[in-house]
Amino acid sequence: MISIMTWNVHRLKHTDKMNDAILMMKKKNVCLVVLSETHFDNSDCSEFSRRAEKIGYKCFHITRLMKRSDHGSDHG
Repeated sequence: MISIMTWNVHRLKHTDKMNDAILMMKKKNVCLVVLSETHFDNSDCSEFSRRAEKIGYKCFHITRLMKRSDHGSDHG
């Protein structure tokens, strides 16, 4: 059986939150995880990948180009 999880993760940029997410993925034995976070940049994705790959996940990430006035999902 293949298990799939989608998750809009707020504040995952913090190291402890990354570790918590990865441990939850492992605990639930999730095969495919789609994480969505507006404020992830390339360095955040690389750090998450490094941590997740230690327990056997293969990460693919897409980051959008941010413009100076782009605040993602913030509306204020």
